[in-house]
Amino acid sequence: MRERTKKQTPPAVIWILKVLLAMYIVSGLLLVILSVLVSRVEQEELTANVGVIVVYVVSCALGGFLAGRMRGERKFLWGMLLGASYFVILLAVSLVISGGEIPDGMHLVTTLAICAGSGMAGGMIG
Repeated sequence: MRERTKKQTPPAVIWILKVLLAMYIVSGLLLVILSVLVSRVEQEELTANVGVIVVYVVSCALGGFLAGRMRGERKFLWGMLLGASYFVILLAVSLVISGGEIPDGMHLVTTLAICAGSGMAGGMIG
């Protein structure tokens, strides 16, 4: 009788860092595309705001999808965790760049909800 081979998953920290790296690479590429688009349209501020939200959604959904594929169980929780981690790192970098100035509270809550929700949706698909 053949022995079932169980799918080996790398330690959690390793695959989480790999997925987060992939999320930030995708974010960087999408932001470059967005900067080109914003420079060519009339309503720059509106386009930039919508574009940044799209970048959050796509990056976090991708991270959730990859987490769901790698873990195979509790996919939506892993996706939400990665989306929230993406947000926390984004917030930390933003605070360092802005000299510690905390953004508007409602903006923070909305961005966290977008990142965590998109990660969870990606995890459910994965």
